[in-house]
Amino acid sequence: MSLHNDRPSDDWMDAHIEAYVDGALSPDDQARFEAALHADPTWQDEVKHARSIRASLRSQRPPPLPADLTDAILKRVCVSAPSQKEE
Repeated sequence: MSLHNDRPSDDWMDAHIEAYVDGALSPDDQARFEAALHADPTWQDEVKHARSIRASLRSQRPPPLPADLTDAILKRVCVSAPSQKEE
């Protein structure tokens, strides 16, 4: 006889942690995640860590593009953009 366990597996939790941090879980999945989160301090630490990483990444400025790449992109856009005729 097997007992039904509603606690999500560690694999399920791991697969959904980013969506949880981003606020992108469905209401049912969010409730399931939070129930497991409140029951397990390890997952609480994982969520804190994921939020810390997310905050760090959001605070970073992207590196500038090399000038030759910027020029190549602009040339491609100009070539593929429809021409505008003056009337």
